[in-house]
Amino acid sequence: MKRSHSWAIGICFLVCSVLCFWLQTALAETKPTKLKFANWLPPINPVSKVFEDWARDFEKRTGGRYEVEVVHGGALAGIMESYDTVAKGVVDIASFVPHHSPKPFPLSSVSTFPWSRARADLYTKVWFSNVYRKGYLDKEYADVKVIMQYLCPTEDFLTVRPINSMAELKGVKIIGGPGVKVKIAKTLGIVWVFGGPAEAYEMLQKGIAEGIFISGLGLKEFHWDEFIRYLIEPLRMGSVMHAVVMNKATYNRMPADVRAIIDEMDKEGQYSSRASKAFEDLTSSTIKSFLERGGKSINWSPDDIDRLHKLLSPIWKEEIEELEKKGMPAKK
Repeated sequence: MKRSHSWAIGICFLVCSVLCFWLQTALAETKPTKLKFANWLPPINPVSKVFEDWARDFEKRTGGRYEVEVVHGGALAGIMESYDTVAKGVVDIASFVPHHSPKPFPLSSVSTFPWSRARADLYTKVWFSNVYRKGYLDKEYADVKVIMQYLCPTEDFLTVRPINSMAELKGVKIIGGPGVKVKIAKTLGIVWVFGGPAEAYEMLQKGIAEGIFISGLGLKEFHWDEFIRYLIEPLRMGSVMHAVVMNKATYNRMPADVRAIIDEMDKEGQYSSRASKAFEDLTSSTIKSFLERGGKSINWSPDDIDRLHKLLSPIWKEEIEELEKKGMPAKK
């Protein structure tokens, strides 16, 4: 009898162990995979809200199999480090600006060429249809999976003192990033001071620079308006492409249906268009507020504007020819 009880107890213990193991395995299988999304923009920026919406939409579409934590304000990676951080797998997803990345993105820089002002969402539609979807940038982004690509509003030329003519540009110290704007500065006699949006405040405060050639969004976000007083209209030109990318290994590890979800979410530029519109609306309202609070908009004479266009037009040809020599389809 005792032996029968022992067998019964043993069988019960075995069954309970199997059930516990099965339950733990089932719970482990249903536990969502967590992804880190590094966003260099501050949480108050409306583009950050677009990123949050994308994350929640992705979680919903995967049936809760994935959770995305969006960390704002450059806490995980600043604007200069974002691409390397995601490409190396330190984070799973990151927003970044190719123009401010140590790695060169020559074809992406075409958006910075000196073209006339237009809305960012219009730029993005043209870019998405005629550049991104045709695969011209695939080689530049071979190390990552592109989630979104969108253009920011036209770059603004903002100064601490009035620049009433093209002649007055000579010797003015202006903050900006790398790329074609360096050539524009040299052509116009501007002294170029390398720097990004976050560094500009201190540079202006210390008198290292007298102005900025970056989107005017920073007037409020980075408090440039404490020093900036003038918006030079003829030099509002070009745009900088922004992107959200995923680590390639993270993407490749996902089940086929989840990869299909990611591919579908911005297939027609749904989120890219929202991001560019959010940027445009915020920048437009920032510039409007700047002017209403005493900022001055300066235009030049028709002769100066004509001279400006004639000076800058050859830059298009030079830049395109340089890219073509490197085997890139810039003319397309």
